[in-house]
Amino acid sequence: MNWYYADAGQQRGPVTDEEMSQLVARGIVRPETLVWNSTLTNWQAWSTVAPSAPLPPPVTGPTADGRYACNRCQQLFSVEDTVEIAGRRYCGACKPLALQQLSEGGAPLPGASALLGGEAGTLSEAEFLARGYSMDATSALTEAWELMFRRPAVVWLGCVLLWAAFLGASMVLGMLQLIPFAGILFGAMGTLLSAAIEAGQANLFLRERRGWPNDVASGFAFIRPRFWDILLTYLPHSLMTLAMLGGMAVVGISTAMAGIGTPANQLATLGPMLAAPMILFGLVIMLGFLYLHTCLRFAPILVLDKGYRWTAALSLSWRFVNQHFWQNFWLLFLGGLVMMAGACVCLIGAIVSYPLAYGMAGVVYDRHFRDLAPASR
Repeated sequence: MNWYYADAGQQRGPVTDEEMSQLVARGIVRPETLVWNSTLTNWQAWSTVAPSAPLPPPVTGPTADGRYACNRCQQLFSVEDTVEIAGRRYCGACKPLALQQLSEGGAPLPGASALLGGEAGTLSEAEFLARGYSMDATSALTEAWELMFRRPAVVWLGCVLLWAAFLGASMVLGMLQLIPFAGILFGAMGTLLSAAIEAGQANLFLRERRGWPNDVASGFAFIRPRFWDILLTYLPHSLMTLAMLGGMAVVGISTAMAGIGTPANQLATLGPMLAAPMILFGLVIMLGFLYLHTCLRFAPILVLDKGYRWTAALSLSWRFVNQHFWQNFWLLFLGGLVMMAGACVCLIGAIVSYPLAYGMAGVVYDRHFRDLAPASR
């Protein structure tokens, strides 16, 4: 049966029963979403017409070593670490999702591995940009937290190892910046490496969310033929940084030259006059950098996930974000607040809050870009 559904005031479809189940599992079709098929006379809420989804046999029996498999994530836990819901056992991380689905009028669904396959998207860029979307950053934060600690030995540990590698590389590049003339190039390379961290952490969350095979090494999947394309998605950031440093140098030299030969009694009035343009310049650069980073946030992930070249990834991320800039800016701002909160608790908080902030971006990316067709190779 073919279904149609409303999304941001626009009609979507047709989609098959199986595709509808995937949309429900991903949160695109919610209980209140209006849907229609050929058997209905009017559009109705999904909760009132949702068919009973076929479920696999309940997984309730213990394994040979006395542990139980969570019916959602399929990981093994001791009986004390699971809870039985509707005849099936769930771990602590999957329990809230199972209870939510049960409260919405249906039986708890199986895990992502049973509903979400590795199929490629089919939408062209024009079709992708034409459809509406809603950027729910708060729910992305909640889901990123659940994904990170569903299997912390994979997702969280993979993110921590990525950050350790990034800090090590940054220290080496920091020392190389002391080399005359070449130091500025090594400084730019440090900025470019941030793109690899963003893509690697997003990949850990994407694979976990899609139910694909996932391990710590998935965080380092950017070390492939697209490695330089991923790094170059941060080239605009590097150029903006260089512009900021160059502008500061020009202002500093101008200030010093203006002070030469100026009587001491006039320096007191000259200082405030020169401070105003410096503050204005710094404000413009800061706002420009925030705007740039917001618009290009999804470019590194597009290269890794869809095989885009860096220029095409920058272009699509820019066009996508600018359709609803403030929603995307709120995503970035909320992620920044999470990072700052973790930094206030020193190292212990940062090793949780930093991966969580990047995981939010990965969740939002998967919600909106998953149906996009891969780039032609």
